Amino acid sequence: MKQFFGKKSRSALAMVLIVSFALHIVAIIIFGTIKFVADVLREETVFEAAPVEQVQQKEPEYQVNIQQRNESVPPPRPPAIVVNNPSELNIPSLDIDVNVDSSAVYGRGGGGFGGGLAGVRDMAVDVNFFGASASGSNFAVLMDLSLSGGGVFEQTRAEVLKTLSTIKKGDANFMLIFFGGQNAGHMPKGAGNNKDFTESDFWFPRGISGRRWLKGSGNDINKVIEELNSVDIRNRSTWTGSPQNMEEGGIFLRTGTQYWGAMNAAFELSPPPSTVFILVEPGIGLPNEKVVEANWEWYQKYGRPKPAETDVHVIIGKPPNKTNTAAAELMVDLINGGNLSDRKIKGLLTYVDL
Repeated sequence: MKQFFGKKSRSALAMVLIVSFALHIVAIIIFGTIKFVADVLREETVFEAAPVEQVQQKEPEYQVNIQQRNESVPPPRPPAIVVNNPSELNIPSLDIDVNVDSSAVYGRGGGGFGGGLAGVRDMAVDVNFFGASASGSNFAVLMDLSLSGGGVFEQTRAEVLKTLSTIKKGDANFMLIFFGGQNAGHMPKGAGNNKDFTESDFWFPRGISGRRWLKGSGNDINKVIEELNSVDIRNRSTWTGSPQNMEEGGIFLRTGTQYWGAMNAAFELSPPPSTVFILVEPGIGLPNEKVVEANWEWYQKYGRPKPAETDVHVIIGKPPNKTNTAAAELMVDLINGGNLSDRKIKGLLTYVDL
């Protein structure tokens, strides 16, 4: 077999390999140089953020499915009830004596039926008697019908009638109690401090039965007005008489000034009075502080205490310069519970020049 590789063949092959290797080396050097130079000369690329464009959003479109609601038709109204003139109706009268809870407070509700009948007294009436103002629903006036009271009877009667007119309009309760002093004289000098005269020397208007309030809307008030208007104070024959004659009529004034029995009767009224007005002739009823203290000591022994919700307003029938004001102020303080402030005492004391 002929030798495949000859000497010449091996030389040519070696030459080809050497040339090829040299060309690869040269190519590597060239391309490496180009790459190196390109990397050195290339500037660093800076990336900038593209501007943000506000995209205009489209307003959403709402579709409301409106359905017409069926209007409900109200049921037919019943026919109106026609009532005749109330004055033509025959309604039986009800004479109900309501004993109102004495703990009620004016101007406040009673909290329903569970709180008693306090709401009945909520309607207060403003009363003015000889310039003394008071507000409430139950008023008692102690009227001096002694011989000294007879000298100012016309003025006192006018004030009582004016007060009655106010009470009738406000439908409040009223009681008028007359007092004199035929039995006890001028307490305590007339009878001393050892006898009980709380049931003496006072009386009620004729035709009034029992110690009860006279309703402003009732007929009893008219009886009081008629009796007061019937008195002719100029007729001296009416000035003295026994208690029996005075209650029967015809005799209106009596001797002596003893108001504690009338005061005790006022305190017994139920519900208790809002205010008790009393007109006093100071020369006889309040001569000095010693007499006032003696009177009060006697009354504390025999009389009924003043109800807590009652104010006693004392009207003095003379101006301050003709009155023992210390005795008058002591009287107001003691009868209203004691330890009153000067302002409270002056608020419950009125001077009038009669």
